Amino acid sequence: MSLKNKLKLIKRIAVIILILILGIETFAAVVSDNDGSAFVTKSEFESLKNNFSNQIGQYNTSIDNKIDGAIASYLAGMRLDKVVRINSLLTSDGKYGGYEEYWSSATNLSFDTKQIKYSRDTWEMVHNLGRYSMAVQLEEPQYNDWTDYERDYWTSKKTKLKLETGEDVIAFERMKITSKMKISIWESKAYVINPATTAGSQDDTTFEWQPSSPTNPIDNNRADIHQNKTNIHCNAYGRLYNVSPNFNTNVGGKNIESAYNWSNWGCISTSTGEVTYKYDKENLNCPLSNATDYYWDPEDETSYPTSDIKENANSTHCKNRSSIETIKRGFWKGPSGNDEIKWQTISPQIYFQNTTPWTCTAGISARDAYLKHWISTSPKNRQVKNGMHIATTDANGKLTIVANADAAGKLYVYIGDKGTVIDNWTASSFEGSKFDLEANVSKKCEIENVKKEKCVWVIYLPTNVNDIALLKIEDIYETLEG
Repeated sequence: MSLKNKLKLIKRIAVIILILILGIETFAAVVSDNDGSAFVTKSEFESLKNNFSNQIGQYNTSIDNKIDGAIASYLAGMRLDKVVRINSLLTSDGKYGGYEEYWSSATNLSFDTKQIKYSRDTWEMVHNLGRYSMAVQLEEPQYNDWTDYERDYWTSKKTKLKLETGEDVIAFERMKITSKMKISIWESKAYVINPATTAGSQDDTTFEWQPSSPTNPIDNNRADIHQNKTNIHCNAYGRLYNVSPNFNTNVGGKNIESAYNWSNWGCISTSTGEVTYKYDKENLNCPLSNATDYYWDPEDETSYPTSDIKENANSTHCKNRSSIETIKRGFWKGPSGNDEIKWQTISPQIYFQNTTPWTCTAGISARDAYLKHWISTSPKNRQVKNGMHIATTDANGKLTIVANADAAGKLYVYIGDKGTVIDNWTASSFEGSKFDLEANVSKKCEIENVKKEKCVWVIYLPTNVNDIALLKIEDIYETLEG
C-alpha cells in the first residue's frame, strides 16, 4: 500500500471515531434538554445536524493539516540530520602519527636549535708501576659549576624516504638521542721505586694522585675518533730506557732499580642512538621559519670531537665524584713486606666536555623539512611549509572542522586535489580559509560547497610569535547537500 493510500485510510478511521463521539454527546444533550417529556422540532433537528456537519468538516481539515505538517517536518529533519563524519589524522589530543604536534609562527625557530651537543663520558685509567697497580673509573662526571647535567637532546635522525611521486628525499625522524664516549688508558712503567728513598710517598694515605695522561689519547689522536666506532686504539706517549737491570739511575727525579719501557696507550669507543628509556614523542612545526634545523647524521664518518674544561676530577672540580667513582687497587708486597702503595685518592685529569659534531649537522631549514612521521601517516604530505594533511572529504556539502588550541592564533585550511602543493598560507593570493581561535576554546570552522574526494591541509600560527601551541582537531564532519 502506498503512502498516499495509507494517509486516506488514517483520515477515514479518524472521521468515524469523531462521528461516534459527537453522536453520543448530541443524543445526551437532546434527552437532557427535553428531560424525556417532549421531542425536538424538525427545525431544531436540522440546526443540530448542520452544526454537527460543520464540526466534522473542521476536524477533518485540522487532521489533514496536522498529518501533512508532521510528514513535512519529518522529511525536513531527515535532510538536516544527514551528517557524515570524517576520520581526522590529527587527533583530539593533538597527536599525528603518535607525535604531539606543536606549532610556531616564528621565523627564526626550529625543532633542534642546539649547534653544540656533548657526550656522556666514562673515563677509565689503569696504572701499572712495577709490582704495584691501581685503577680508577669515572662514569659521566659532572663539572662542579653545572646547575644540571643534560646530555639527552631532542633532534632529528637523518633518513631517506621515497615520496608517492617516486622522488627520493632526505627526511627527519624526530627523536631524543644521547651520545656516549668511553676513554680507557693503560699506563705501564717497568721500573720499581726504590723503597729506601721513596717509602714515604707510598705510605702516605692522604696522597692524591693526579695523573694527566688520561686526556692524551684524545689530544694525540683526535682526528681518528668518529661516531659509532669501538676500540679505537690511540697511542698516548712512550719512552724507552735501555739500562742494566742492576744499574740504578735517576729518572724524573726518582731513583729506580731498572727501566725498560714507559708507555701509555688508549682505547676509545663512541656510540650515538635514540635514548633507551620511555619518553613522549613531540614535534615542533615552524612553517614560516628559515632557521637551521640541526640533525643527527648517522652516516657521518669524518667529523671528530672537540674538548673543553680540562681539569682534575677532584673535589674542587667534580660535582658528583663520590657517586660515580670506582677505585681498584692491586697490591704486591716487596721483599721487606711493608712497601705496598697506600694512596687513598686518585683524581686523574679529564675533559668534562667532549662534543658530538655528527649530531649537529646543518643545511636544512625548519620550513623545508620532510618529516618521516608525517609522510608515514599520509603520503599526501610534503614539506612542513606545505601544510599537514588531516583528512579527505567523502561527499559534496558543507565541511565543519571543530578545532582547539592552547594558545590563541589562526587556523589556515586549504582544500584541494591530491598532489596539490602550496606554501602561500599568509599571502594575499591564498585561496583557502582562515579562522581565528581563542586559547582553549573549541570553534566550529565551516567551509561551504566542498566537493567530495578533496584533500584537507592545515597549518596553525599562534598570534604571539613566542607561543608554541598544541593544535587539536576534535571533530570533522560534512553536512550533505540535497
